[in-house]
Amino acid sequence: MKRILRVSVLLILAAILTAGLLYAYGGNKVVKTSYETTSHPGKIHVKWDRKWGVFHYDIYRTDITGEIYTSDNVPFKKYDKIGSVSAFHASFDDEKVENGHYYTYVIKGYGKDKLLCDNFDKNVTQYECAGLAKPELLNGGYGENDENSPQCIYLYVQKDGGMDADGVELYRKAKGDKKFERVEPEIPEGGSAEAFDLHDTSVKPGTSYTYKARTFAEENGERIVSEYSESLQLAAVNFIGQYEVTKFKTEGDTLTLTVKSHKYNAGLKIDKGTRTVFATKNKKGKTVSYELTIDKDAVIAAGEKETLTFTCKKGDLPELDQPQGSLTVGDEGYGVEYDIEVFGWTELRVDLDKKKGTVFVDYDN
Repeated sequence: MKRILRVSVLLILAAILTAGLLYAYGGNKVVKTSYETTSHPGKIHVKWDRKWGVFHYDIYRTDITGEIYTSDNVPFKKYDKIGSVSAFHASFDDEKVENGHYYTYVIKGYGKDKLLCDNFDKNVTQYECAGLAKPELLNGGYGENDENSPQCIYLYVQKDGGMDADGVELYRKAKGDKKFERVEPEIPEGGSAEAFDLHDTSVKPGTSYTYKARTFAEENGERIVSEYSESLQLAAVNFIGQYEVTKFKTEGDTLTLTVKSHKYNAGLKIDKGTRTVFATKNKKGKTVSYELTIDKDAVIAAGEKETLTFTCKKGDLPELDQPQGSLTVGDEGYGVEYDIEVFGWTELRVDLDKKKGTVFVDYDN
């Protein structure tokens, strides 16, 4: 009985060893391995999965700074061997890195005389930044949600790789200023080391600002800071422009409209020929729409009045003593520009019954 048990144990061990060797050698195929990285100031710790049958591991690296945002699939061009460790190790400290630079690694495991495993792919699929990564500064307030205002500009700072940040520094300069000055924004609770929401409530209404930001962290008593983000320009204005209708008239094929811009609006520009839709009810109470075009270029500055003239090319308009219905200028988002310094298609929407107009910017498109 004992002998049978011994033979069974030996067979099981032999099977495990054979499976392990087959796994390591993969027949004649190279087995894929994976790795993870941890960033520190001036150092990246690389750790990988240990494989059966490996005698030693070679570690390779390439610097892809400046390439990680140019394509989703950054190709490997050249990578250099930076170290080698025995099979008893499954990690390596790369201490010849530059803070703020991005690196990607290849780990190759060798048996006595052949390559057994690696994580090489023709395209970079994983990378790490040494120290703190250069943060990305974004507009945190969307025009269609009316978040940015004359009293507050919302900003969003996020990192891509590198160490976790302990905090963020925000700098700005008003239009016409030469130097950036540091400002102390409000930072709501519930943020993370990956990203920061910033509320700049110290803005002056109607003023345009340029911002930049950097993150900071402390490790082992050493304080490090990231590179500055790219700059971002935003204005402390009504992100949805507010307008008042002061005059309205239809005569023949012409509609004339005078609007007054709120003092904290941005500038509004409408191109000659911009498509406009005028919708109103006829005598039977049915809504009828007319396609118009504006007769000339128009620019409406903050706090100013402007008279706009539109022409209907397919017949006369109904004669109205009072403004009724609605007017949509730039019906498909073309020909209207509201200068809030973010990209998106724009429409001027006028509720004639209420004698109020708004400029809407679809920031997501």
